[in-house]
Parts: sequence; structure tokens; C-alpha cells
Amino acid sequence: MMNEKRRALTALICSMVIYGTVGVFRVQIGLPSSLLAMLRGFFGAAVLILVMAARQKKPSLSAIGKKLPLLAISGGLMGFNWILLFEAYAYTTVATATLCYYMAPVFLILLSPLALHEKLTWKKQPFGNDISNLKPLDYNDSDGHFDIPKAAKTWYREPDP
Repeated sequence: MMNEKRRALTALICSMVIYGTVGVFRVQIGLPSSLLAMLRGFFGAAVLILVMAARQKKPSLSAIGKKLPLLAISGGLMGFNWILLFEAYAYTTVATATLCYYMAPVFLILLSPLALHEKLTWKKQPFGNDISNLKPLDYNDSDGHFDIPKAAKTWYREPDP
């Protein structure tokens, strides 16, 4: 069990280091963003192929064939997203570009009434209902310390029907 936790923690740390250094490497590399996005896609595909070969798993060609148009569209959009992110790294600081990159879901939620014709209510927002019912001392134990399991049970409960 401990080896499994250690391996999971090592994988998490490695992935965070890799993703966290993308902006720094982009600033230092003089290649165009489109070429970097393409190379990133090829490198990712090669790694996935190696992992599947090491695990002796073959992809289901019939499943890929059925979903090929959707896979092509989503892959193209992901590549376009990377190009825009890499261009942002080139034009501004890594911190500003990363902050703007992670604000996209917030903008989508705020623009959903216009773009998706959805009614924007407080209860539809992530954790909106829970935050509106929040009491400051709800998550403290008897000693006054923050009780993580109690908070987790409250925040990650099944939604009311």
C-alpha cells in the first residue's frame, strides 16, 4: 500500500513539474507556437504508444474508426488551444498567461446565458448551494481545528433530488 501511495505521489509531483515548466521552456525556445503544439502532440502520441506497448494493450481500431470525426475535431481544438497558450507565453509573463488560461471556465460560466441561453442562478453554480448555506464554524472539530473529513463529507455529498 505504501509503495502504491509513493508511486502515485511521485507521478503527481512529476506531472506538476512537467506542466509547471511548460511556460518557462516556451519562453526559452525560439520555435513558433504552432510547431511546438505539433511536436507536443507527436511526443504525447509516442509516449502513449510506448505505454500501451509496455502494458501489451492494443487500441480498438473499430472504436477509433467510429469516433474518428469527433477525435479529429477535439484534437484540432486542443492543438489550437495549445497554440494560443504558447502565444500568450510569448507575449506576456508566464504567470499572467497561466492565470488567463485558467480563467476560461469562469468566463464560460459567466457568458453561458448569452452563448448557451441558460438561466444563470446561484444554485446552478459549482458549490453555489453549499456556499449559500455555509456557516463559518461548521468544519471545526471540538478543539477548534479545521476538520477535513467533515468538510469533505459536506462538500462532496450526493446532490439532493
